[in-house]
Amino acid sequence: MIAYARALSFTVLLTTAFLFFASGLAHADPITPTTVTAGTSPTLTINSSGFFDLSKVNSSQISIMPASGVSKLQISNATPTSATVTFDLSSSASAGTRMLVINTGDVNVSLKFTVASDRNKCTLANCRRPRVCEDDKCVLPPRCDPACRPPKVCVKTNVCETPK
Repeated sequence: MIAYARALSFTVLLTTAFLFFASGLAHADPITPTTVTAGTSPTLTINSSGFFDLSKVNSSQISIMPASGVSKLQISNATPTSATVTFDLSSSASAGTRMLVINTGDVNVSLKFTVASDRNKCTLANCRRPRVCEDDKCVLPPRCDPACRPPKVCVKTNVCETPK
């Protein structure tokens, strides 16, 4: 009977926490922004109506799942109703849904957000020959006709210069 009461109590607490975060809060969204871009250092704001005291959460109690591409996860500016979560997201982080997870031992809260790929950022994965990376963009290199004679190189279309 005691084990049943504990399980029921935990279920009620977990259900209450889920309903709190899943419900349409009139004051603020549970997490903003809901989309971040790979290759950036996003700042997420998490909000609570007061049921879940965010001021008691520390960095060791938060995680992002899946964790691939995530580093330097920190929580700051925590009050009972809001907190700021910052982290670095590598440019190779896969696009898709992630979960910000808060685990206080008694309560687990998961908040969904999306990682968007940085398609404009030049990486080996998205820049194929004959294109080259230039200022983090994948572009076609300039062509000189006739071709430049070494040591000169083509710097603009049909402009050959000696490298400095």
